[in-house]
Amino acid sequence: MKGSQLLSAGPPPLTVTMADAAIDLIDFMAAAVRGVDLIDVTPAVREAWRLRMARYWPTFNAETREFCVLAPARLQQYLKGWQSYSEPQRTAYRQAWASVLPGLLPAVEETLQSAASSGFSASPPPASAYGHHSYPQRSSTVNSLMSEIFAGQEAEEQEALRLGGPEQAAMIKAQIEVRNAEMLSKIFELRHQARMAPWKH
Repeated sequence: MKGSQLLSAGPPPLTVTMADAAIDLIDFMAAAVRGVDLIDVTPAVREAWRLRMARYWPTFNAETREFCVLAPARLQQYLKGWQSYSEPQRTAYRQAWASVLPGLLPAVEETLQSAASSGFSASPPPASAYGHHSYPQRSSTVNSLMSEIFAGQEAEEQEALRLGGPEQAAMIKAQIEVRNAEMLSKIFELRHQARMAPWKH
């Protein structure tokens, strides 16, 4: 299935590229708000999402359709620019996304459940929560690694506070936030490249 293939005639027409970018963008936004990526867009999840989008596209309002139409460009913008944004810029994005995610995440949750029940997904059932919505946990190895990273960062902040006081701790915290933003951006860039590889010739 090529990225330009139509899923729904519209108007406007919905393509595979738009549908894929929409769930990847929601994934990116949720990870930026949470600080860790807990939505695993497996091939089974992606296929279930495409089917869902094709089915409901005629019923979506103009705002939802606009989100999907603009998703490919916005996803590329954030993947390329997130690391270079200042922390106030990233904070502003997180605050804005936190207000709209409750309206977007139920569809993703239903898709995750649909893919899991299809028998083609190895993902475990939803366990983590964003607000009142649930997400599948990643492998214990990844979760352990992230826990170690965050624990180390917390210890680093506490040591800075002990040795240098509040100002030193604040400086260390700002440095950690920059590192986390760079790490998140790189993770999504690599994942996006891997996902798009099948469409490249």
